[in-house]
Amino acid sequence: MQQQIFRTAALAAWASVAAAGIATAQAPAPAEPAAQGAPAAKGDPAKAKAVLEAVAKAMGGDKLAALKSFTAEGEYRQALGEREMSGGIEMAGLMPDGFQVSRQFMRPDGMAGPSMVQTIKGTEAFRDMVGGGGNMMMRFGGPGGPGGGPGGPGGGPGGPGNRMDPSVMIKADLYRTLLGILPTSPVLSALTFSHIAEAESPNGVADVIDITGPDNFRARLFVEQAEHRPLMLSYMMRQPRMMTRPANMPQFKNDEERRAYFEEQRKKFEAEPPPPLVEANVFFTDFRKVDGITLPHKITRQVEGKVQEEWTIEKYKLNAPIKPEQFQKKASN
Repeated sequence: MQQQIFRTAALAAWASVAAAGIATAQAPAPAEPAAQGAPAAKGDPAKAKAVLEAVAKAMGGDKLAALKSFTAEGEYRQALGEREMSGGIEMAGLMPDGFQVSRQFMRPDGMAGPSMVQTIKGTEAFRDMVGGGGNMMMRFGGPGGPGGGPGGPGGGPGGPGNRMDPSVMIKADLYRTLLGILPTSPVLSALTFSHIAEAESPNGVADVIDITGPDNFRARLFVEQAEHRPLMLSYMMRQPRMMTRPANMPQFKNDEERRAYFEEQRKKFEAEPPPPLVEANVFFTDFRKVDGITLPHKITRQVEGKVQEEWTIEKYKLNAPIKPEQFQKKASN
């Protein structure tokens, strides 16, 4: 994982150019009802549109416009303190309004564990857990946590408590991932784009696009001017916290006693002050053509300058047949 620090050091120059402005512009605003959405972005929407049109042309032009679906599969690695977690990652997109990321967790014994599947379908977003259990869960103090991955894989900082609508986190997480893979996808139609600056570094010049959306979603996309490729997404997120089951679990007489114990633990966890806001950057690299469309094969997330997660995409399939039922919310959710 540490080797990735050197691989992304050049791209991190973009972050340092605009770091002060991002920290100010993305500072938390008072929580708003979801229906009100995020405040309008300042800048030049027409120029942002022109930049994104150039991106679409460079990525594949007519072939990109004709894209109806795609799948991708690969592997991820994630740093969790002193430990590292890895497993399989899969993505699926069905135009105009479906996107899904599935992440498989590995058990401590090396066997395949459960898979977490996060889905956007229209205005809905939901999560499924498929397969076996596990002894760890992540909780985040507001929308913008890494959730299912980088880019996530987060968004606005949320309101004063730790509890929130999970769909807000899921949407933000998936939006951030898709913004670096297919930034002109119709799945992102709820977002507003506005050009705010040009960022210069020793590695070149990038257009900086401010992105806002429902539920206080906020991010900035850096687009390389020379190749018209999305290089980096920057956003503010709540610092993730882990809640683990204790090594010496009490013996429960019945299910009611067990539920009461975990409910008490949950309340203690959520009574803690929300974690601080920190800066996160998602880098999109290793662009290659797949059936005439240029797509990133490496996605890396840094939090406060430290690599936290890396995806390696091994294979894309474009216009692959996908059943719409794959993006439907299950009755158990």
